[in-house]
Amino acid sequence: MERKMCKRCNDSGLIKVKDNEYVDGFHYEVCGCSLSLETIGIPELFRDATFDDFVDRELVNWFEKNYIKNFQLDKSKGIYLYGSPGTGKTYLSVCLVKELSKVGIRCLFIPMIDFIDKVRNESFKLDEENVGYEIKTRNIEFLVLDDFGSEKLTEWVEKLIHSIVDYRYRRNLPTIFTSNYSLEEMLSRFHSIVVGERIISRIRQVCYVVDVGKENFRWEMSKRGFKNGK
Repeated sequence: MERKMCKRCNDSGLIKVKDNEYVDGFHYEVCGCSLSLETIGIPELFRDATFDDFVDRELVNWFEKNYIKNFQLDKSKGIYLYGSPGTGKTYLSVCLVKELSKVGIRCLFIPMIDFIDKVRNESFKLDEENVGYEIKTRNIEFLVLDDFGSEKLTEWVEKLIHSIVDYRYRRNLPTIFTSNYSLEEMLSRFHSIVVGERIISRIRQVCYVVDVGKENFRWEMSKRGFKNGK
């Protein structure tokens, strides 16, 4: 099938980004449609993943007909995908990233543990290759933090999580979280109840919460005011 022209960059591979630090008031960045799956961070295991191969068609229908279709109208809304291991959370998030990249959205996919390690190494000057990684991650147009909750929650880690969640919340930047834990279960894992409540509160405000393993998906979505695409 012939690839459709990217409407965002007209297949030039570059987009203008507002930036007051430049005389012209903008700078150029590579369009999402030109970023390789490797650059985006898609694991090699999932490079061929597509919505067509996912078993739960009702869930796929919601992603394709609701979330992706309406993304241009409301780019601030993320998704909190949770469920038991093996229910397809990572697979779904990869498919979503691949579809949004096709229309020029700049995406980044990273396992939560890898993100923490990169920022930690950067802060201790152990990883010169990834200088500015935290800033890059905070500002990416569309971010997936995979396996949220698998990390060891120290005081430093909790502050880092709060920092990136709050930063993106205040700038209407969408984040996808995949996790083995519900938000209630995740809250109980934080050492600092205050920090944990702030993080979970932010996620609730800006994310659709989806139980991937739940059979009554349609009811859960309608309960929260979302209509399932036809």
